[in-house]
Amino acid sequence: MINLLIKFCENNNFIVNEIILDNFNYSLFLAAPQTSSANQEYFLILESPDMNDEVISNLENEGSEIILEHIEKNIAVDESFKKNCTLLLCCLDGLISERERLKFEESPYYFKKNVIHYTDNEINSLIEEIGSDYSNAKVNELLLAGS
Repeated sequence: MINLLIKFCENNNFIVNEIILDNFNYSLFLAAPQTSSANQEYFLILESPDMNDEVISNLENEGSEIILEHIEKNIAVDESFKKNCTLLLCCLDGLISERERLKFEESPYYFKKNVIHYTDNEINSLIEEIGSDYSNAKVNELLLAGS
């Protein structure tokens, strides 16, 4: 899922950079608007092979603060970053409880947060449907076909 989101961001003129943090077993990427863009939206895309209730709770409590501090110290972001950054957590279905997912998404601290949970079959079907077309038109076509 994380690779699909990265491709969608790149297709929409975001600059995507990997963030490497010691002692974090996450794949973590920041999608930032190009400097020439009027867009001020940022996306922090995260996935962990070890995701469970304890990991998501840690991410909510102190992990988000560590990530935010790292980005502010090491990556050129503008003043709109804190206000306009959405964290997209990619997670295989069933790895975290509904209670922890809702607690994480509803936490008012740091980022707007969304958990994208999926099964292997769903991601494989999506990859098959998309092919190599990561355009908004293709996404809209798929969304409309499912309604």
